[in-house]
Amino acid sequence: MNKKTIADFKLKIANERTEVKAKNEKKLAELEAKNNEMEKTLSDYKEEGENKWIEFKIEFNRDLDEIGKAFSNLSNKK
Repeated sequence: MNKKTIADFKLKIANERTEVKAKNEKKLAELEAKNNEMEKTLSDYKEEGENKWIEFKIEFNRDLDEIGKAFSNLSNKK
């Protein structure tokens, strides 16, 4: 989902000062893990009826928005 964004951030933080780089690498690793978890959740989803799909979609979109905001916050801290 966000693989290009993650790759772009990795390039951006490669030349940062050591202490800033370490902090941003840690945060990026957390976001990458969350992104991977979301991809797995989506691929593992089993059709269980329309109500379950609506609930899943609402929760998934909320999580997707949160990770998007976290990427944005990381970008704006530069």
